Amino acid sequence: MKKLYIFLGFVAFGIAAGFIAIWFREHTDSLFLLNIPGTLLGDAVYGISIRLFGDPHSSQAHYTIPWLLRIPQVYVPASVVFWGLVGTLLAWFMKPKIIAWIAGVYVALSISLYLIVFFWPEILM
Repeated sequence: MKKLYIFLGFVAFGIAAGFIAIWFREHTDSLFLLNIPGTLLGDAVYGISIRLFGDPHSSQAHYTIPWLLRIPQVYVPASVVFWGLVGTLLAWFMKPKIIAWIAGVYVALSISLYLIVFFWPEILM
């Protein structure tokens, strides 16, 4: 039963992170640091979908693919798939206490990186 809760928690995180990544992208040019893997996977899916389903030679190639595969919409399913897969693998092979530590460290590092970039932008220059 704990494995199901872990999986559902990671899927819920993927849904939330995907929607936040969409909202975040509209307000800034930087990445949403908490969802870097989902964003990178979404960008890869977008590029592959243009090559497979769209017309890569069109000047408006973005509009030749289905709506769900366009940026920024693709970030939600990509995040759900990525974080759901991570949750499944972690629940399958690790103890819940270790998973909680890993998730906590990931969230703390991501938030601290965002705060450093936001409040101390000179560090990047």
